[in-house]
Amino acid sequence: MLTDEIVDPAIDTTGRRWQLFQFIGPILGVILVIVTIALVTLYTYRTMREGAITLSRNLLRSQQRYITEEVSHYLSPATGISFMASNMLTGDDIKQNAATFMTLGRSVLRDMPHVDSFYLADDQGHFWMASRRDNAYEETTMQIEDGAPYYRHKVTDKDGRFISTDRFSAEGYDPRLRLWYKKAVERESRTPDRRLFWTAPYLHLSTRQFIVTASLAFQALDGHKIVFAINISLNQLTKFVNSLKVGKSGQAVIVDLDGHVIAGHNMADIGKPGFDAANVSLDPKTQPVFVRALDVFRVMGDGSGIVHARGTSYVTIAAAMPLAKRSWVLLLNAPEGDFANFTQVVKHQTVYFSVIIVGLALVLAAGLIYQGRRVERLQKELGTFGEEKKKIILFSLKLLIQLVY
Repeated sequence: MLTDEIVDPAIDTTGRRWQLFQFIGPILGVILVIVTIALVTLYTYRTMREGAITLSRNLLRSQQRYITEEVSHYLSPATGISFMASNMLTGDDIKQNAATFMTLGRSVLRDMPHVDSFYLADDQGHFWMASRRDNAYEETTMQIEDGAPYYRHKVTDKDGRFISTDRFSAEGYDPRLRLWYKKAVERESRTPDRRLFWTAPYLHLSTRQFIVTASLAFQALDGHKIVFAINISLNQLTKFVNSLKVGKSGQAVIVDLDGHVIAGHNMADIGKPGFDAANVSLDPKTQPVFVRALDVFRVMGDGSGIVHARGTSYVTIAAAMPLAKRSWVLLLNAPEGDFANFTQVVKHQTVYFSVIIVGLALVLAAGLIYQGRRVERLQKELGTFGEEKKKIILFSLKLLIQLVY
């Protein structure tokens, strides 16, 4: 057996274990500090982020309620004025009904800029319209002149005083074949809250307004069927939706269940030549957040959520509009960072402070290791000094004995 393989059982291993502990102990302490700081930082960040997201959802819900209320007020004239007209235009004198209709139209058009125009038709094919013309008001009557149907346009001021008149051919036009007339007649027997018919939005060719028509059918005293219709412009609604501030960089849009845009950013070019307002839909390439939020709404209904798109997380809100157009959906989104930026700042600051603390802990650990090594060397030196001192004392005693004897 080789001599270096022989283990002396008398050797004390306590010193070696202490040396190992002096080296590993500070390192384990530093690792523990790092793990503790990392866990505390992660917990703090998640807690703050969840709080920020909850706050952002509450803010978006508040804005959603505000927008819904504004849109409700925007469209509310359709219901109120339609039922008021159904009580005012039931006389058996057709000329008096037409005059009352024109007076009502001028009054509303003067005070409500988002109302575009009014229609009135009966089951005999008579048709009247009240609308704006520049700074005046236009009263249109479809009548037979020279054996052919014509639109007679009479332009008046706000008080009904005559300004001018002209006419255009009305050949081939029958109001009874229009969707707003037929659907209103079909709904006449329904309960009051379901009698009003709303068309899908469409572009009014003469005024270049993107409008939606609400119509109501009722019966006159002479037994004839009458349909009153009000056209509300959505141009102003688009301006209102686009003016909203959703977070710092969020957006809002109103769409139907098929994704066709009613009001919002997509309609910025409304009214411009060549722009087809009736054929605008959400774009999956440029608006993936809205598209996914609408998909979730179709399945889950109203609610909020987080949508990940283009490397960013967005907080979204989808809510049905509690109006006559129940198929309209309000969508809002805002980048999570608009509401949670402060958590990123806190996280970065925490990381910086953690690096400083870990650095100080490393310096302290290195100092402890270095100090432990110094103490060990000092103990060895003291041990060596003690052996030398014993030899000197023994040598002195031997020399003293020799001198004595």
